[in-house]
Amino acid sequence: MESKVKSNPTMRSQFDRRTMLKVAATAAAATTLGTVSKRSTFAAPALLQGSTIVLGVTSDDAPKIQPLLDDYQSANNVTIQVEQGPYSDFQSKLITNLTQGTGAYDVVSMDDPWMPQFAGGEFITSGTTIMQRIARWNGSAWSAVANGMNLPVRALGVYNDGGGTRLYAGGDFSFAGGVPAQHVARYNGTSWSAVGTGLPNGNVACFGAHNDGSGNRLWAGGTFFDTQAPYSFLARWDGATWSSVGQSPDSEVRALIDWFTPLPSGSAMFAGGTFTKAGGFASRRIAKWDDDQSPPKKYCTSKVNSQGCTPQINSVGVPSTTAGSGFTISATSVLAKVPGLLFYGKNGMQEMPFQGGWLCVVPPNVRIAAQNSGPGTGCQGSFLTDFNAYIASGADAGLVPGVSVACQWWSRDPGFPAPNNTSLTNALQFFLCQ
Repeated sequence: MESKVKSNPTMRSQFDRRTMLKVAATAAAATTLGTVSKRSTFAAPALLQGSTIVLGVTSDDAPKIQPLLDDYQSANNVTIQVEQGPYSDFQSKLITNLTQGTGAYDVVSMDDPWMPQFAGGEFITSGTTIMQRIARWNGSAWSAVANGMNLPVRALGVYNDGGGTRLYAGGDFSFAGGVPAQHVARYNGTSWSAVGTGLPNGNVACFGAHNDGSGNRLWAGGTFFDTQAPYSFLARWDGATWSSVGQSPDSEVRALIDWFTPLPSGSAMFAGGTFTKAGGFASRRIAKWDDDQSPPKKYCTSKVNSQGCTPQINSVGVPSTTAGSGFTISATSVLAKVPGLLFYGKNGMQEMPFQGGWLCVVPPNVRIAAQNSGPGTGCQGSFLTDFNAYIASGADAGLVPGVSVACQWWSRDPGFPAPNNTSLTNALQFFLCQ
């Protein structure tokens, strides 16, 4: 679907381009959703009440969007004037507007970049011209792009990493334009360059761009994999370095899309592929990245100890990879004068029988230094650790923003015979923020 929003000249002074962007997103989302309920899920901004918006769509899309627009207009007191035409007309009009700078349209929403047009793949030539797996179309002929790549191109994307808008290519290649570039390269209109250290092994199969609140980032998905790297199958580029996106999926990512969802969610990144787990959770073939990660939550069942008490896990603060302190995890109602420790994992949650209680963390598990539950009698003991301080110590390089952590307290309980002479709290799951 190609859609354009053109401002009514009489209304131009009454609302700004930010408002227009909201309207464009509304129109594009309505067309894409198709059969989703038409009632006013997308509310018009107050400044647009009583306004007229001109929306350009292809002839094929017009019948699909009109019923949605009818309901939207009546619910929001907004008039939407639909201009329809063949796809080819929209292409030529858009190219004219962009190249000549006439500014007839404030906002353009489209599902493919029309100009300039690039194509990537396994091809070596076009006719008699050597292309080396990537080519550029100027409206009448294909041409090579700075000597191309040594192996197939699988993905193309456009992104501004602070140095201007650039074309990004991903694939199986290790050289781009004769320059070493590990599966991803950047084109500035003249030459290719590497993108950081690149991405290990495998290939890059898709790109997407998404702002998770810390700025717009380029995402890359594919088969790339390295047990020594903090990311596999999915990574994020901030203009300087590649980083993980939470806990990596367990298999290939083949598609990424930044999709506008109904408020309050706003824009969200979706990934599709062959994976069955993402972020430590079961997620068959498709997953949504959660920007507004939920607060820590308790789960699983505590083991009642030999004194008849039920130990409880609790937390105070916000888990952060940069704060250095301020997120404490405690255990209460545990036996006094016994050793204990907090253990955690990054592979998800479970509830499996273990030593007369329940093991709530999927292994492999990491143990934090043991401590004593303190003086007192009966169930007056307690444990406390600052997980942010533990992160700051550098003990686990895998504790990065977005990672899902599950944890549980273990302690000794001499009131039970071995091997069940242990105590287990319930468990806590949380996401690491920056």
